[in-house]
Amino acid sequence: MKVLSLIFAFTLSAVVATAGGDNKKFIKTMETTIAMLDTVESPGSMMAVSNRFERIANAEQKEWLPLYYAAFCQIMISYMESDNEKKDEILDKAQALVDKANELEKKNSEIHILMGWIYSARIMVDPMTRGQKFGPQSSAMYTAAEQYDETNPRVDYMRGTSLFYTPPMWGGGKDKALPVLETAAEKYKNFKPKSSIHPTWGEKQTLEMIAQCNEE
Repeated sequence: MKVLSLIFAFTLSAVVATAGGDNKKFIKTMETTIAMLDTVESPGSMMAVSNRFERIANAEQKEWLPLYYAAFCQIMISYMESDNEKKDEILDKAQALVDKANELEKKNSEIHILMGWIYSARIMVDPMTRGQKFGPQSSAMYTAAEQYDETNPRVDYMRGTSLFYTPPMWGGGKDKALPVLETAAEKYKNFKPKSSIHPTWGEKQTLEMIAQCNEE
């Protein structure tokens, strides 16, 4: 439940920035659809938002952000699904969307964070058998994301989250997660999204997890 609450919480970090670019209609449509994430209460409503992002992507085939958010929605849907076989199918969909985004925007930090997150979500299907396979792949994506933008706080946030939920016997735990999350918190202080439709999620949850790490 803690992981599910964390995933839901990602949607609550609304973007507050000035939009740029010439395509005002595209930006307005994206802003409206991103705002819908705050009202999601079920897998069905999350799927509806994901489908809306896909329709935007089909209309704006040179834009990577609609594909990014559609994949973001699919990852969250996977955490709401209890059937492991269906989880993998949902994550396959997320992967396909991310791959399309990556074709449009090479060496993008945000896209590679989603790639790493998909691998982490696959581990959740069966941690005992999948950790050795997908753990290194997830880490590799976060490393690439950091190389493409070392100021991106979501890299450290996702790394810290992984450590937080990894048992100490497997190299995780609160003590390991805390310094990574503190690095993320510092980066969030200076982070500014490129536009009103670029990703901003994670700061509130980083601070909440730091507080949990400091609990006796």
